[in-house]
Amino acid sequence: MGIIASLKKRYKYLYLSKILSFYDMPPEEQALTNRIASTRRRGTAGVDMGRPATLLDAANYVVTAWNDLAPSCIANCFRKTELFNVHTQEDDIDDDVISDMVDLLAASNIETTHAEIEAFIHNDDDDSDMMNDSILIELEKIDNGMSSLVINSQDDSDEEETKEDPYRAPLPSDAFARACNSVVDVVDELYTFDCDDMAQAYMDELRPMFEAVIFKLRQVNADHNGSRMRRRKQMTLFDVGFNPKS
Repeated sequence: MGIIASLKKRYKYLYLSKILSFYDMPPEEQALTNRIASTRRRGTAGVDMGRPATLLDAANYVVTAWNDLAPSCIANCFRKTELFNVHTQEDDIDDDVISDMVDLLAASNIETTHAEIEAFIHNDDDDSDMMNDSILIELEKIDNGMSSLVINSQDDSDEEETKEDPYRAPLPSDAFARACNSVVDVVDELYTFDCDDMAQAYMDELRPMFEAVIFKLRQVNADHNGSRMRRRKQMTLFDVGFNPKS
């Protein structure tokens, strides 16, 4: 068993144990943790608060998993080079990790098998169907979000053409602004998605396009909010008899 494979098993064990720790909390403590998490900036609460793993969570798990690696695991990597005459039982150690994960789930009244744990460990491998399907689903969400932007924009434009309001400043519609926010949320989810090297390579290729789109969508939202403020102020002035032509 190589270092990376052993590290990955320990990483997944830590990740699973943190998830279960949250769901095994007493209801009152879990509710309090949820309230605290809701006050945090989106994407920063982390697994300890019942949220998706953050980059900091992942970094901490990697450090802990690395520190937990047995010296025999590292020695085993040199065995095939024939530089040293070593003998290890690392495969047995890794089997123990899987058994520990089964026991961990059993303690939370969740029955599982070694085969299911193996599938969980390898669900983000490069050749994993689950991983590839997840990437396609996220990309489809982005594509649907962009399509809804175009459709909503056209529908809102048609509605605005039928209304005449000489005191209304031009502004993006509420529906359009909400659609912008939904796209931003999906892209933010992708940025925090726990993915393998191949998926990360796809993300690196798509990142410049995403950043350009997000910049424009945030600009649309800023214009939307600013226009609404100006409109509110303008209506107040007319309500008190202000005449801009006098």
